[in-house]
Amino acid sequence: DRVVATSGLYNKFQTKVTYLESYDILDRSKTMFDKRQNRDVLLAEIDVAKLVANFSNLAWTLGRSPRIIYLADLRTADSRQFPAVRLINGQTIPEGGVTIVTPNPLYVQGNYNVLSGYEGSTNTNYSRRAALIADAITILSPDWDDNDDGKSIKHRTAKDVTINAAVLAGIVPTRKGYYSGGVENFFRHLEDWSEATFTFNGSITALFDSRVATAPWGATADIYEPPKRRAWTYDPNLQDEDRLPYGMPA
Repeated sequence: DRVVATSGLYNKFQTKVTYLESYDILDRSKTMFDKRQNRDVLLAEIDVAKLVANFSNLAWTLGRSPRIIYLADLRTADSRQFPAVRLINGQTIPEGGVTIVTPNPLYVQGNYNVLSGYEGSTNTNYSRRAALIADAITILSPDWDDNDDGKSIKHRTAKDVTINAAVLAGIVPTRKGYYSGGVENFFRHLEDWSEATFTFNGSITALFDSRVATAPWGATADIYEPPKRRAWTYDPNLQDEDRLPYGMPA
């Protein structure tokens, strides 16, 4: 049960990175409850602000600026719990951009990759190259509180959030009497979004069925409706080769 962080294929994974936990970039002490999955979540939480603050040190250690961060949490998954990755404080991501990849479910809490003052806007001139790739992606608003995770949806009120990224994740397709939820439920939610706006600039790609977060939409007593105010827009930056996220399939 230890963190093993290394460089990538460019130098055959030879460089060890030992300070992710000691610098509070990575925290594995937190848990939450996912009512769609009806299971506890063992979180590997990345504080993106602390990643940015230590990015030059990380680049020096690796001999180059990391552009793809792959995180696999291998703690045991069973009928009661499963490991997942959560991103917090991600309004500003590393300069030059970064792609976050995990075979686990991914939770993104709060704004991601949006310049202060441009929340709720389709203006992505100041956003950076960003991609999120995971088994499933759940958006948590800035007001999400782990202590409220067992409450019914009406007692979890969401707050406006803006996400600027290309996303690639699994879905639970329509089958066995359950509806997939449609593209409006590609992003998963655990809060009441009836009075909040979810602004998204990017692209959505579903290439596979989720293998970890496999509970279908609408299978629990609380059906998590998508935000009624969905300001979703394709990001034209994705048509520029010089602004494409790193590691995206072509």
